[in-house]
Amino acid sequence: MNTEHDTDYQYRERVVVPRPDKELRFRNGRIPGYFSIFLGGLSLAAVLAYLFPSYLTTTDLRAAYDAEALQDVLKYGMWFSLFFGITTFVLDRRKRLGAAGIAMTLIAFALGGYNVPVGPVEPKPLSLGVDWLILAFLGSTIVFTSLEKLFPKYRERRLSR
Repeated sequence: MNTEHDTDYQYRERVVVPRPDKELRFRNGRIPGYFSIFLGGLSLAAVLAYLFPSYLTTTDLRAAYDAEALQDVLKYGMWFSLFFGITTFVLDRRKRLGAAGIAMTLIAFALGGYNVPVGPVEPKPLSLGVDWLILAFLGSTIVFTSLEKLFPKYRERRLSR
């Protein structure tokens, strides 16, 4: 490899043009929209896990948590998803994010919501482990968002990536 050509290139300073309409801020409706989608998706996955626990939850993890207590968490997640979706409708002109979050949450409500009966579950040899996925998504979001706010890579950024 010829190293003479490698030293000829001059790196330019990166110039980023500010685009206020694309910024991730609460007041333009993007943050509530993403919260609505996130909570709506997790709510829909949780309701499906409650409806089909033999196929969508793991036996070992099911023994470690109280399914009835997690229904309260699901209830608040679903209502907050609707709240954030409606907030997006008020703040954002495009409204796609809020509509998607509200739609997922309404589907979850139509499937039974947080009132799906909890009972004994027949163990299956193979399951998808959606319960583990939901808990991992929720936990990692809380941990890494907190770390990004406490120790940001770029201090001049207003919000996390």
